[in-house]
Amino acid sequence: MARLGDFHLLAFDGVGGRNFNNFCYNIYALGNTRHKKREADRLKIWCGVMLTACWSGAAVAQTSPLRNLDLFVGTVLTYDDNVFRTPDGVTRAGKQRSDWTLEPTITANYTRPLGRGDVSVGGRLAYRFYNRNSELNRENLELQAQATTPVWICDVNTDASIHRQQSDLADIVDGATLKNAETRLRLGAGLLCGDGIGIRPGVEYKFENVTNSSTIRELSDYRRHTYIARIGYARPTFGFLSIYGQIVQGDYPNRIAPAPGFPANDQVTTYSGGIAYNRELGTRLAGSVAVGYMKTKARAGVPGSKGLTYKGTLSYRGSDRVSGKLSFSRDTQQSNLLGVDYSLQTQFAGSVSYAVSRRVTITGNASYTRRSFRGTSFVVGAPIGSGDRTTQFGALINFQSFRRINFALSGTHYIRNSPIPGLDYKANRIALTSGLKF
Repeated sequence: MARLGDFHLLAFDGVGGRNFNNFCYNIYALGNTRHKKREADRLKIWCGVMLTACWSGAAVAQTSPLRNLDLFVGTVLTYDDNVFRTPDGVTRAGKQRSDWTLEPTITANYTRPLGRGDVSVGGRLAYRFYNRNSELNRENLELQAQATTPVWICDVNTDASIHRQQSDLADIVDGATLKNAETRLRLGAGLLCGDGIGIRPGVEYKFENVTNSSTIRELSDYRRHTYIARIGYARPTFGFLSIYGQIVQGDYPNRIAPAPGFPANDQVTTYSGGIAYNRELGTRLAGSVAVGYMKTKARAGVPGSKGLTYKGTLSYRGSDRVSGKLSFSRDTQQSNLLGVDYSLQTQFAGSVSYAVSRRVTITGNASYTRRSFRGTSFVVGAPIGSGDRTTQFGALINFQSFRRINFALSGTHYIRNSPIPGLDYKANRIALTSGLKF
C-alpha cells in the first residue's frame, strides 16, 4: 500500500480522480486496524479536503473556457542621440539633435476559444512626450484582432489591425514638415480547404490603406490589394507544400498627373508565383519558406522590375533557456516617401534569447535592410534606382520581479548608408521600460 510520502507518484485520471479515490479508500481500510487508527484518522481528514478541491478543480477545468489575458501598464523612458536621423555634424535648423522621451503605455492581449475556433484581440495605447522637440509629441495607437474557425471542410481565418503614430523620421528626408501622423489600416481573410491529409486548395485577400495627416504628405497616401491562390499537399509528418500565385495592385489616389494625358492615380501592379513550404519539426523547430518569381509594372515613366522573390521564417527552442528566430524576405513594397512609387526591399533579421533564470532574460537582435527606389523623383538630383542600406543591432535585458513589476533595458545602434548625399546617418537609442504585468 502507498505511504503518504509516495503520494506525488499517484496520477489523476480526470474521471473523479480514480487513483486518488483508491488511495483514500485504502486509508479508510487502514483505519480498521487498531495499531494504525490514529494515523488513519489524520489522513481521512486530509483526503476529504483534497478530494473536494480536486473535484472542484476538475469541474472548473471542464466548464471554463481556456482564456488568457495579458496586461501591462507602465512607461518607456528613451534617450536618442540622433532624433532626426541626420549625418554626423548636421542638425536641422531650430531642432535639437538628441532628446529624451517619456511614453506612458498600456498594452493588453486577450485570447479565448470561440466555438470550434479561437479569437484574439490586442492593443497598445501610448503617448510620446519629447523633452526638447515637443512639436513631435504624438500618440502611438495600435489595435488588432484575429479569428479562426472551421466552416464545413475549410479553415477560415480573418484579421484586422490599425496603427497610428508619428512617421519614422528616417524616412522624412525631403525638407518638408516633420510633423506627420501616419495611419495604417490592414484587413485580411483566408480560406484553406481539405483535411489535414491530402490536397488542400486555398485563397487569401489582404487590404492595406495608409494615410498621412500632413497636407504635403497626403500625396503619398496609398492603397494596396493583395490576391493569393494556392493548392498544396499536406501530411502531419511532412508539412504543407504548395504552389501559389499572387497579384498585388496598389495606387496613390492623391497624386496629380505627371503630364497631360497621363493618369492622375499612380498605379503599381506586381505579379508573382512560386513554391511555399510550412513544417513543424517537433516542439523545437518550426518554419516556413516561399520562393518564386515576380514582375512589377508601374505607370509610364516609372521603371518596372522583375526577378527573384522569397520570404521565410524559422523559429527554434533548444531548451527552456534558449530560443531564437530568423526571418528573411525580398519583394516589392509601396512607399510613403514623397516621389517614390515603389521599392525593391531585401531584409534579413534574427534574434536569440537566453533565460538566465526564471526572472531574467537576455536577448540579442540584428537586422539588415536594403531598398532600391523606383519613381520619377525621390530627392532632387537623385538618380532613379537609388536606395539605401540600413543595419541595426541591439540587446535587451528583461527582469520580471516577484510582485508583477517588470523592467527592461534595451540598446540599439543604427547605421544607414546611401548613395544620395546627406542621407547617411548613425544613431543610438537606449530605452528603459518599467511597469506592472498582470
